[in-house]
Amino acid sequence: MYKNIFLTGLLIFLCTGLFSQDVDYARSTIATLASEKMHGRGYVKKGELKAAKFIRDEFKNAGLKPLLDDYFQEFDININTLPSKIDLSINGKELKAGTEYMVSASSPSIKGSFEVIYFNSDEADKRELLDFYAENDLSDKFLLVAGKLKDSIFKYRPENLAGLLLYAHKKLIWRVSDAYQVSPFPILYLKIEVAPEKIREVDIKLKSKFIEDYETRNVMAYVPGKKNPEKFIFFTAHYDHLGRMGRDVYFPGANDNASGTAMIMDLARHFSKENNEPDYSVGFIAFGGEEAGLLGSRYSAEHPPTDLENIAFLVNLDMVGSGSDGITIVNGKVLPDAFQAFKEINDEKSYLKSVKARGESCNSDHCMFYKQGVPAVFIYTRGKEFMEYHNPDDRADRLPLTEYEDLFMLLVDFVNSF
Repeated sequence: MYKNIFLTGLLIFLCTGLFSQDVDYARSTIATLASEKMHGRGYVKKGELKAAKFIRDEFKNAGLKPLLDDYFQEFDININTLPSKIDLSINGKELKAGTEYMVSASSPSIKGSFEVIYFNSDEADKRELLDFYAENDLSDKFLLVAGKLKDSIFKYRPENLAGLLLYAHKKLIWRVSDAYQVSPFPILYLKIEVAPEKIREVDIKLKSKFIEDYETRNVMAYVPGKKNPEKFIFFTAHYDHLGRMGRDVYFPGANDNASGTAMIMDLARHFSKENNEPDYSVGFIAFGGEEAGLLGSRYSAEHPPTDLENIAFLVNLDMVGSGSDGITIVNGKVLPDAFQAFKEINDEKSYLKSVKARGESCNSDHCMFYKQGVPAVFIYTRGKEFMEYHNPDDRADRLPLTEYEDLFMLLVDFVNSF
């Protein structure tokens, strides 16, 4: 009797220990990828290169084979960067980058003091906006546009303008998707709570560096299948993030997308272990250049590591750090058989609160392969327990990983269903 109790307890302990170790590995991986030494996994101080080398080494240590001659698939991008300290004062008061203002990633270098001209678009239409440009010399001034037409400024830009100032009514976010070129003038997004009632003057010092043909990379590896090694199931995630906005601000990108990257690395370790070998080969791709416009996945889909006809399915994971409300499967409505397979597994095992389907959307790296005819979905978790996005608060120490274990097991079961 005591022997049976001991064996049962030992089995529970081992299973729990092995499973919790997966979460420990994920947390450690996310903490590394989101640390300041990775510089936001962008193109200042070669942050993305450091991340790519870390992922490659983890794949090698797990015993995975390279999909190409090497684990790297190089490609070139053009990218504007903001590597130096940014100074900004409004009416003589210095503001804090990242929390009180953001500078568009495509901004050119600029230095000086500038008068601010105000345009209230709540009381105007597009014609009046264009007339305003024609009637005012803005070449040495910053233009502040507020109200209903502020989004029109990106379509109806003045030819000569020192800079553009826009209010942010919600939490500040940053993007690098427009950094493939240098804009004619900088755009500043100012948190409205810190804005004075009347902005008269902007003092700014900003230095940008545009890099042509910057060589970045995807990281690729695979576990050979036992029965159908020529057929592949792929797990993908983008490892890049936004990098640095000036010297003092970096974007950790814990949820977006160190979480998805950690998941595919964890899955790679799982399927590489004895007794876990899959029937199909399972490939893993950590894409670069996603935040700059899905550039890594575009290149990979156009230069695939295996014939596209050999890819039975592709699962892209992006922002999987929450999960209290379940998961959403993008392309679930256009790939109903695959969606039903996920749903039936989840219903049987009660892993997640819900599995919802969305239609076709080119909002992450799955899109480029789907456009090439590969059945591909994008999975993200839902839950209000973590809502940080494209800001400095997307940190590893705050990421809950609420349903990491259950999503992990759902994905394992999905692979084993082939």
